[in-house]
Amino acid sequence: DHGDDTWKQRSKKLPATGRRVAVVGAGPAGLTTAYYLAKLGHGVTVFEALSEPGGMMRVGIPEYRLPRDILSGEIEEITGAGVEIKLNTRIDSVDSLFGQGYEAVFIGVGAHQGMAIGVDGEDSPGVIDAADFLRRANLGERIEVGRRVGVVGGGNVAIDAARIPLRLGAEKVTIFYRRTRAEMPASPEEIDAAIEEGVEIIYLAAPSRVSRDDGILKLDCLRMELGEPDASGRARPVPIEGSEFTTELDTLVAAIGQRPEVPEGFQVATGRGNTVQVDDDYQTSREGVFSGGDCTSGPASVIEAIAAARKAAGAIDRYLGGSGDISESLVSEAEATTWLGEDLPEEKPAAFKYLPPEESVHSFDEVEQGWDRDTALREAQRCLKCYVIAPPGERVLDEADCQFCGACVDACPTGALIERSFYGAGEPERVVTTICPYCGVGCQLNIWVKGRQIIRVVPDPEGEANLGQACVKGKFGLDFVTDSARLTTPLVRKDGQLVEAGWEEALNLVAGKLSGYQPREMAVCASAKCTNEENYLIQKFARAVLKTNSVDHCARL
Repeated sequence: DHGDDTWKQRSKKLPATGRRVAVVGAGPAGLTTAYYLAKLGHGVTVFEALSEPGGMMRVGIPEYRLPRDILSGEIEEITGAGVEIKLNTRIDSVDSLFGQGYEAVFIGVGAHQGMAIGVDGEDSPGVIDAADFLRRANLGERIEVGRRVGVVGGGNVAIDAARIPLRLGAEKVTIFYRRTRAEMPASPEEIDAAIEEGVEIIYLAAPSRVSRDDGILKLDCLRMELGEPDASGRARPVPIEGSEFTTELDTLVAAIGQRPEVPEGFQVATGRGNTVQVDDDYQTSREGVFSGGDCTSGPASVIEAIAAARKAAGAIDRYLGGSGDISESLVSEAEATTWLGEDLPEEKPAAFKYLPPEESVHSFDEVEQGWDRDTALREAQRCLKCYVIAPPGERVLDEADCQFCGACVDACPTGALIERSFYGAGEPERVVTTICPYCGVGCQLNIWVKGRQIIRVVPDPEGEANLGQACVKGKFGLDFVTDSARLTTPLVRKDGQLVEAGWEEALNLVAGKLSGYQPREMAVCASAKCTNEENYLIQKFARAVLKTNSVDHCARL
């Protein structure tokens, strides 16, 4: 809400390549693919069957969750990058696009086809599937829903299909869900918001029949009880005999799921749920035809469609002869130079504000209010303290069988995680590259040194043996280095006491004693805390100098 256009200063747009790509569907997947391909210099045209672009973002997600001015602004950025969008243009054949000179096609038709409830009478007047209902409502069509509205389903679509009728004048909206709230796939915050606005939810109720009697729509349901888990892993609802009940309604919305509607003319392989089948590069069974988003995954989130589309855009660029690299840094590089202190202040996360239910049900204004700039800045500076987050079940990391290898720190994409052992240590004065001494794998490490103390160990990404990885011993096995009991100078026994000696004196003493033994009387055992190079030297010394082949290693390398 408080962003600016400074990111555009670093946004790249490559010269025109002369290659043309057609995108079918102006939803989040199609628009994302088109945007990145246009920035790579390709000519991109998006074909959209509806009268407005945006796909499910416009016709599925209500305006009170996604304001239309925000959506329109984002789409303007995409057209500004050179993408052409043709509305009211339905594509039924991929061949027709190739015939127009397009060299690659991306299918992003989403999952707009509602699924049937599967009971008698569901085709009665007054029954509508959620996808059709949301589409008509979000495109501004006036829908007469009456005073009493029922919704069958338990996902986020069902929640939206229940909250919209309140804004259209319905007096009572009831959701019928066949399991309990614990099994509802809808987001908990969305369920809470619907209840606060006055939506009633009847759990453990499944529709059995729909009928009309004297112009009144009636929904017959059966009470359910939970049985054994089904294929989804959730408890299977089992009907309770003799538990039938009837609810009178004016409108019934079926929100039990959606599936893609893929025209036969696309001639691409489809699988379960009529989803388009793609390979790792998001290419379909047809050469040069790619796909992503809900039509390949089934109904999912907007960001999942965007993520798939980014990968597909790279794959299409490679198909057209490019590098497939769509990455770019939109902010200037900056290095953190301020380190947190030892003690962290107690802070509370910033909380969103919401329109009061008595206001939200009378308009399509955005319900979840954004932060003001000051709140956002304070939140950005708040320490996340990720190292104290416990695994599920209130178990500590030890109980969760955490290996404490630090791989989560290495994999964190935001840099928000930091090793606790390094916390508050500051910046190193120098960095020494070496080989890990804990075993013979040969992992290359960068040792951060401050004064005469090692403050952190970082796996070297250039290490040929480990490629930026290290085990828990390699990364955090620093205790023996600074242990007060560690021997740092040779000790020799004089008059029954161990006293410090120089290296030359100690080595001469050892050499003199070894010379008194025959090779067959000597054996050499190497330590697992030796590097490959050290182990090689040990066995070479044993065989070439001591003349013994009695060589072993505690790890049997």
